[in-house]
Formats: sequence, C-alpha cells, structure tokens
Amino acid sequence: MIALFAFDENDCREVQRLKEYAEKYRIDEHILSAMSEGLVKPAGSDPNYTCKIRHLTIAFSIEEQPLPTGWVRHLSISQVNGELVDRGTTSIVMSYFDFKVLNPLKSYFHLDEKSNPKTVHVLEPLETTWDELLKNTKENFDGTF
Repeated sequence: MIALFAFDENDCREVQRLKEYAEKYRIDEHILSAMSEGLVKPAGSDPNYTCKIRHLTIAFSIEEQPLPTGWVRHLSISQVNGELVDRGTTSIVMSYFDFKVLNPLKSYFHLDEKSNPKTVHVLEPLETTWDELLKNTKENFDGTF
C-alpha cells in the first residue's frame, strides 16, 4: 500500500530553499567531473542541496551532464529506514519540485539499490524532453548507435 501525503508549509519552504539554491549554484560539467572523481563532495552531501521531510532525505541540483544531455534537474530521494522509495512517493516529491512528467517511469529514472540508503534518482532535461533528446540524438548520431 502506498501512503499518500502532502507537504506542509515548512516542507514547501524547504523545497523552495533547495530550488533557489540549485538555480543560483548550478553544478557545471567540471564540478560534476570532480565529484565523480571524488575530489568534490556530491550535492547529496551538501546541506544546501538537501533537506529532510518526514521519513525522506531529498537532494536537488541543476547539473550539466555530458553531451548530448546537457543541463538537467536532478532529484534524489531516499528514506531514513534505507528502503527504496515507492513510485507514488516519488511522483509526489517530483510534483513539489515542478517536474513536467510526474510518472517516474516516463522520466529518466535510476534506482541505486547498492547505495545505503537505497536512492531514487530522477533527471529532467531543462531545455528539451527525453523524447526529443533521444530523437535528436538518433537523427544526429545514428551511425554511432
């Protein structure tokens, strides 16, 4: 059974804080590369990019992924108990962060079941859609796939 819930006023303030910080301090490809090499802590370890709402730990950043993806909104959600967050909860959190597609199965959706706690990652391109991105990628680079 999926437990549905709504964010209260304090929760909404936390979401707004994360959105404003992520917009002001975007993570470019150089910082993202340094994070992947362990030279810089990931956004999920920085309290400016994270908050706790009830049983959830939420991280939100705007990142420049390698081409052809480009700039994306990156939402990570985990539970305090370490279990994987369900689809319903993921969709609710996505709605508070203004994701265009609220169905995690139609977004770039990655389940990191090896991390502790298990984490759901959702990415949304800023300037296009995944469908357009895949179409353009296939048209422009068809010989490489």
